[in-house]
Amino acid sequence: NFLQTNLVVNEWKYSAILPPLLFGLLAFLLRLYHLDDKSIWLDEAFTSYHSTLSAYELWTQPVTSKPPLFYLITSLFWSPGDTAFLLRLPVAILGAISVTVSWYLGRALAGSRGAFVLALFVLLSDVNIFYSQEARHYMLLSVGWLLLMLSLVRLVKSSTNLNKPCHSDLFLMAAGVLIMVHSHPVAVHYLLASGIAYFFVLFTQRGYGRRFIYQPLIVVLLAGLTILPWLPSGLESASANFNWLKQPDVTRALLEYLMLFGNSNLAFLSGKRVALAVGLFLAILSVAGILFWLLRRDRRTGTLLLILSILPPVLIWVTGLVEPVYMLRTIMPSHLIAMLGLALAVTALRPELLRVFGILSISAVLVSSSYGYFSHYKKEAWADLSAQLESIGSAGMAVLICEAYLYHPLFFYLGEKMPVVIDLNHRRQRVRIRQSSVDEWHSYVIQPGDAPPDTIHVIGRYGRCAGRMEWDLFAVTGYQ
Repeated sequence: NFLQTNLVVNEWKYSAILPPLLFGLLAFLLRLYHLDDKSIWLDEAFTSYHSTLSAYELWTQPVTSKPPLFYLITSLFWSPGDTAFLLRLPVAILGAISVTVSWYLGRALAGSRGAFVLALFVLLSDVNIFYSQEARHYMLLSVGWLLLMLSLVRLVKSSTNLNKPCHSDLFLMAAGVLIMVHSHPVAVHYLLASGIAYFFVLFTQRGYGRRFIYQPLIVVLLAGLTILPWLPSGLESASANFNWLKQPDVTRALLEYLMLFGNSNLAFLSGKRVALAVGLFLAILSVAGILFWLLRRDRRTGTLLLILSILPPVLIWVTGLVEPVYMLRTIMPSHLIAMLGLALAVTALRPELLRVFGILSISAVLVSSSYGYFSHYKKEAWADLSAQLESIGSAGMAVLICEAYLYHPLFFYLGEKMPVVIDLNHRRQRVRIRQSSVDEWHSYVIQPGDAPPDTIHVIGRYGRCAGRMEWDLFAVTGYQ
């Protein structure tokens, strides 16, 4: 008996710990590749700024419309003056964790074969790699949703032979919900979709215990309520921010949805038409995999996955009719369901040779698209711009920006070498100046006898700065 127990323990260690850890390690190494090769973009500069604030400020002051958790995690790795590598290191770790948890999700759903294939696809997914190299909240949100989906699959499967949920499943659910609500406001859409899918599956089957209804509901409510202390300051910050986003039409939304299937950067290598055709094929294959699972393997978990694959993007898009929020990064967690559908599709193939061919073919597409991201994708060129400003810096130089937030990406790279910065906001009829990185913004008023800077470099973004900035500055300063 003792020997038999040791064999079982050793087998469990190998099958449930070693493979997911190896997948996570491989994913981490891949996501470290050229981690700081591309310049940070504006939103990542916001992350660097907010990560310098204290937990008290983030929780009580209207400084950001995003929950504080990601900024607090980032502050453990990055400090002002550090490189983009350290700023992005937390999301690279989270990306590796998402691959590890994907292995467990695949195993809970389709056994060891499903675990290996799903972990492989998430490991190679260009969407996962992209957001594992961007210092924003979306990978943290994805990890939370993975934990929640894992708990839902386990709960649905156990609801027919147990009279109450396992404590471990409720713990996974609590952890997932906690991470989600403290990651991003769009978590509400994923939680709503998950709740609809879970209760729909329960109510359409027979023999489930009542504890499978009220215990998960209590867990979700208690975990969700932890964000309430931050909500007043978060809502105040959101109401003060200028939202320039536009709600995409249905065609644009569908195109962005297709990018979740691992083909978004394939256009760099083969053109947009080929990338679109491949994306459409992968989307059909993924849906077919989920439908096959629903009709031939497990109706309950198949129904759960089908609802989870459709409802979150739809809810986010419908919300966008009121407040534009739909874009690739807000629907990005759904790429996990897309990869899961592909994994179910290829594992359903009967001949071993055909199954291997399917896995290799999809992996080749994912690798090609990820290569397109590493080799061709460009972010905003704040690093190069900052280097140019530093090389031509002079005592009489100033930088003119049209929104104060453009200060942050320059400060990320220049730090104490920041030149004089003038903020000319035409929309708010405001002109301010910041003399150095340790100074605060002050109203820009030229006193009699004073003169403006000798050279003013105008820096805009996406052409949104007013074309008459020079005339606006002349109207304020009296100098041309």
